[in-house]
Amino acid sequence: MNDSLLRINRYLALCGLGSRRECESIVLEGRVAVNGTQVETLSFKVDREKDSVSVNGTKVKPSEEHLYIMLNKPPGYVVSRDGEGLKSVYELLTGQPKNLAYAGRLDTASEGLLLFSTNGEFINRLTHPRYGFSKIYLVTVDSPLSEAARQTFRRGIRLEEGMTLPAQIEAIAPGGTQYRIILHEGKNRQIRRMMEALGVKVLRIRRVAYGNLTLGNLKSGLFRHLTENELRKLKRDLKLPLI
Repeated sequence: MNDSLLRINRYLALCGLGSRRECESIVLEGRVAVNGTQVETLSFKVDREKDSVSVNGTKVKPSEEHLYIMLNKPPGYVVSRDGEGLKSVYELLTGQPKNLAYAGRLDTASEGLLLFSTNGEFINRLTHPRYGFSKIYLVTVDSPLSEAARQTFRRGIRLEEGMTLPAQIEAIAPGGTQYRIILHEGKNRQIRRMMEALGVKVLRIRRVAYGNLTLGNLKSGLFRHLTENELRKLKRDLKLPLI
C-alpha cells in the first residue's frame, strides 16, 4: 500500500479549502486538475509526494499537514533526541522533520512499536489515561511464573509511586517463559519492575500493538507512515478532527 496516496477531497481539505464535503463540490464543479488534467471523479487519489494539484488554475499544497509515523525500535536505542552517548531512535527516522514527538516511551533495552507525530495534540491524547489505549507486549523472563504470580500481576502490583492498574497476562505456551501482556498505562520501566516484584528477571520486551495499531511485518529499525484507515480509526478514538 502506498501511504502517500490521498483521496482528492482529503487532499483539498488539508490545503484548507473547506470540509471534505465542501471539497467534493469543488471537484464535481470541474475546478480541480492534477498534473494538468481535470479530475472528474471523487475516487481519484493524489500522490502527495509527486503530483501537482491546482484549483481554478492556482497550485495548492497542504501547508501544515501533520506526519504520523510508526517505528519498529531495535534494542540499544534510547527514546530521546539527545542520545546521551547512546544511539537515538531519531537517527533511524532518516529524512523526517526534527519536530517529531513520540508517544509511549520504550526503555533502551526494549524494542517494538513506537509512534511519532508532528501533531502535538494527537500525541497528548494518545498518552492520556482518559482514552485508555491498550499496549500489547511479548515478554520473555528467566523462569516461569506460577498461576498465583500471574493472578497478582493481573490484580496490580504496588510500586514506589503506587498500585499499577489491573493488567492482562497469558503464557504463550504452558510452562514456558514467554508471556503476552496487555497494559492500560505506562509507568517508567513498568513491566520490568512488576516482574522484579514477582522475583523474575526480564530478558526481552517487545511491544507489538498500540491501540488498534500492530507492527505487522515492519522490520526492526524501519519506519512507515500510518495509513489513512489507521489514522482515521485512531482519530475517532481520540475524538480528533478527521482531517
